[in-house]
Amino acid sequence: MARCKKYGEKDCDSLYYCVADGENATADGRPMQKYCYYCLSTPRTRKIAHAAQWPGTTPKWCPLGRD
Repeated sequence: MARCKKYGEKDCDSLYYCVADGENATADGRPMQKYCYYCLSTPRTRKIAHAAQWPGTTPKWCPLGRD
């Protein structure tokens, strides 16, 4: 479990959930996909997973790290 999701605290401020196609663009100019979670704390925006596939854990590459 990561520090940003630990003990039921507030979600990480860099966690972004996209609800509409092309709502925002990633750092390389690609549109964000609908119903996907993104990490905004990396230099380039990274997609974490689709909402249906993401178990809620932080990825290994998370800049906040894992415990």
